[in-house]
This record gives sequence, C-alpha cells and structure tokens, in this order.
Amino acid sequence: MPKGYRLHIARLEYLADITDKDDRNHIIRTIKFPLVSKISSKKKKDFSSVPQELVQAIIHDDLYIRGPSNPVDYIKYMVRKEKPIYTIIDFWLDSLLIGVVFMPSTAKLIDFISTIRLGKSRYRQVIDQADERFSKFLDTQKFIDTVITKGEIRAISKRSSYFEKLKRLIREDLSEKDKEEAVEFINTIVNDLFEGDSLKHKYIGREAQNQYWLEKWGLDKKLISVDFKLTAFIIPELALDYKNIVIDENNVIQIFDKLYALREEFLLENYKPLCEVAEDKKVDDLKNLITETLGLSNTFNAFSNYFSDFLKQLKLNNLDIIIKRFKEI
Repeated sequence: MPKGYRLHIARLEYLADITDKDDRNHIIRTIKFPLVSKISSKKKKDFSSVPQELVQAIIHDDLYIRGPSNPVDYIKYMVRKEKPIYTIIDFWLDSLLIGVVFMPSTAKLIDFISTIRLGKSRYRQVIDQADERFSKFLDTQKFIDTVITKGEIRAISKRSSYFEKLKRLIREDLSEKDKEEAVEFINTIVNDLFEGDSLKHKYIGREAQNQYWLEKWGLDKKLISVDFKLTAFIIPELALDYKNIVIDENNVIQIFDKLYALREEFLLENYKPLCEVAEDKKVDDLKNLITETLGLSNTFNAFSNYFSDFLKQLKLNNLDIIIKRFKEI
C-alpha cells in the first residue's frame, strides 16, 4: 500500500481520472501543516509561527494519552499531589478488567460475538443460504475474514490482485479436479465484477456490490449489516475482580498476564473455529485472536472507534444508545 507522498500522488492521479464532479467531492485530501521551522544555522526549533491553540492541543493530547512521561509533568501532577491524570491507557486497562473485547471492525465484532454466543457465526448462516459453491470450494472462515467483513471492493482495485485474493481462499483439501472447478468459479465472479483490469463502473459502491452478491449468488449481506460502527463488546466471563484491583507500575504486568490467561482459556472453550484448525496452526490462530480481543491488532482499528464515538457516548451518559447497539450485535 502506498504511503506518504506516493499516497498523495496516487490520490491525485485517481482524482484526475474522475469526470463526474459529484464524485470528486468524496475525495479526502490530506494537508501537511509545518509545526516546526528551523532558525539559521543553529537549527533551533521555533513554534512562534504556529497557532498556539494548535500547540496546546497537541501537548494536551499527548499528556492525556501517555500520561506524565517527563520530569516536569511528573513534578506537576505527583509531587504537588494534584489528581493524577487519567489517560487513555488507564481507560483501556480498566476496560479490559470489566471484560471488554475488541475487534478491528463492526463486521468482525458481529462475527466474533455470534460465534461465541450462538455457536455459529451469523456470516456462516448467510453463506449457508447462498450458492453451495462458496462452502464447497472456499475456506468459509477465510472468505468471511477476507471478503465479507472487509466491506466493498474499492474502486481502485485491480482485477489481477482481486483474483489472487479469491484464489487464496480455495480449500486446501480439495481434489485437483475440484480445485480446477474452484478456479473457474472464481473466474466467473471476477469476470462479472471487472472489465479489463478495472472494476466495472456499475459495481462501484457498497450498495451496487451487495445487490450483485444477492442477485447472482444468493449472498444477502444486508442480513448482517448494521447502521452504526462498534468495535467493542462486554463479555462478563472475561472480567476480573475489578472493584478490588488498583493498577499501578508494580502490578500491571501480573494483571495483564491474568487477563491474557483468562481470555486464552475462554476462547479455547467457547470459540468453535479454533477446534476446526490443525493443531500446528491453533497456537498462532489463538494468539492472533487474543491480540485482537485486547485491541492490539496491527492496525489498532478497534481503538479508532472506541476512543472516539464510544467514549463520547459514555461521557454524554448515553447508555441507552450503547445498550441498543449491544443488543443489535
């Protein structure tokens, strides 16, 4: 995936190819604001040209994310015996203590909770109602993780890369003949969606693609869609005796080890897909799943929603909204 200036160039190139002015309004532009400027040869950093509101906001955010991480802040908040800063890290640890689990997206959260509570993923139920070739040729869990829970195919996607993505989902235990039929099945899907190496214009957007999956293959993604974002859920069985626990620098590692062990035991007993994988893969799959439930997946997407909209609803005491969303999950 392109980053930095390569990403900016890719965005500009994509923008230049769009002829519909209405579509151009959906492009997100990134602006880099110079926070630091160098003075003469001494290379000292000067913030005088930067709006002070912005400077103070950055300092405030850093302090309330990481806490008093330097001597000045430590003296200000500890030696003066002022109320300690309650940071985002503190909120995250307290969340884990009461049994909060995270997932990178709303779709993955729905898949995870329904698998735990119902014994079968809501996504698998949708696949069971669709064309039988999905279950016959493709690894169901991989199809859920790679296609269904990832949202729509992006307009900039390429035919070759999408074909390879689907090809990697073919079940390993198929006979050679079935593998050939699986490739033909994938080719049919790719040929439907792409013209040349580009996504067909009529299939740009989630609604258009959802309609395609439903009409052509009986895959009704609306049965598993919700109109909100949620990346966290509370499982009471994963809570520690949080009322009698005070986390500090002396016990945080031990408490985190307890949280990890509790989740490990719970998932081995209640998450059925772990029973379906080979023993040599189970250790890695379990480790990755625990990492996701802790909110520590590679992209940290779960925190993006939890520390914004979810935290906002808590601060506004909108518990009815949170409970309503939990029920829909």
